[in-house]
Amino acid sequence: MSKIIISSVQKRFLPLELASERGDVIVSREFQDYGKYEYLSLELTEFCWLAPVTVETVKFVQKEWKGITLSYIAVTGFGKIYHPFEVKDCSTLFLKFAELPPTPEAIRKFVGQYGPLRSGLPSTWGNRWDDDRIDGKPMKKSVAWNRIKGLVKTLECSPKKGEKRLLEALRKELLELSKREEPQDYPPLPRLRRVISIESLEFWEKQIWEMNKAYQVWQIIREKKLEFLRKITLTSKGPEGPKVTFLLANLPQEVVSSFKNASEFCETLKNPQFLRSYLPEGVPLLSAGISFYPVLLDSDEPTPEDCFFLLRSWLTGKINFYLRQGVSPFITWRDENFKPYLLPEDLLSAMWLQFYFWVVGEKKFKRCAICGLWEDVTDKTSAWTVHPECALRVRARKYYEKVKTARELYREGKSLEEIASVLGKDPAWVEKQLRRIKVLPEEG
Repeated sequence: MSKIIISSVQKRFLPLELASERGDVIVSREFQDYGKYEYLSLELTEFCWLAPVTVETVKFVQKEWKGITLSYIAVTGFGKIYHPFEVKDCSTLFLKFAELPPTPEAIRKFVGQYGPLRSGLPSTWGNRWDDDRIDGKPMKKSVAWNRIKGLVKTLECSPKKGEKRLLEALRKELLELSKREEPQDYPPLPRLRRVISIESLEFWEKQIWEMNKAYQVWQIIREKKLEFLRKITLTSKGPEGPKVTFLLANLPQEVVSSFKNASEFCETLKNPQFLRSYLPEGVPLLSAGISFYPVLLDSDEPTPEDCFFLLRSWLTGKINFYLRQGVSPFITWRDENFKPYLLPEDLLSAMWLQFYFWVVGEKKFKRCAICGLWEDVTDKTSAWTVHPECALRVRARKYYEKVKTARELYREGKSLEEIASVLGKDPAWVEKQLRRIKVLPEEG
């Protein structure tokens, strides 16, 4: 199977006409003179979406509408261009999202770092004629030219309603500026500010839960957790045939495994007060049943293979649903041949595309045995278990703990041999460390 590359550092091509229409790219200034039907190298553009400048510009907003309280995560200060596949934890972003607590504060921080889930939500461009001089100094002609040119290209590449007059005014300003001599003080320039009413809190909770459910199902399939599967599988008989339901909740696996069977787990879910104690403060209990009916079974109870078949069917449909909605295939000419690549529409689609790579075997992930964070181990050996920096911290902590113990035992009157026996070290090592921390005098 050919590997599909989505990293923006790879050389790819997209029609300029299509790029402008989709709003996926921001054109580099080197390409400002490209014609409508010429092609852009995505290596020299920014495959991105807007993210807040800082997390402080992300607000949790509640509004009343016809007696209903609507909760939103709103951004008041966009401006950072985010490259989701070039940051350190890029390939594990979907796992971070799947384990994100569905609380306003956790979601606000996620938006502050990575931006909204959907880039195509209702948005408007507003303009203010603010004093935008650099450091309050007179603006040179070359600076003014570049800034106006940048505004023009932004408007041309990502057109919004009501911007036609502003675009025409800026083009006229460029023409006038080209005729002027170097001014001592150029007039203030327009500052574009994007005002976006982003996703509701309910939308975020739903998408986190959808990713979490898919993650749980994939873990069951991948690790063949037969005993855990038995604890979440309910079977009932209806007029049309057997019904199989898999119970899922955002609970630690050890909590679910503590129940005798799926029936007991199901009854407990009806009274969530007890289960909320196993969740962090403020995190709501989320649960769902994935049901299949009627199901043709060879016996009264589904076999493990029956269960895995049903779960695989559900996971396939879930991933395909999100890929169909937000991921588009393209081809490019490279190395004397046509090559494929996939382009996600937005952050949510990009994370489901990351999930897809894991399921089809293009990517491999493991948890660090020390910090518990996920790591992309596709290019690492199968023996990988911990982050090098985590292992270094553990070794350093153990070393300093042994030195501290050696100092305490020495002050209690223990001999070097006795201390070495307790620590599992030789007496020479103990003596060296005690001299280093000046508990023992230096050798004369």
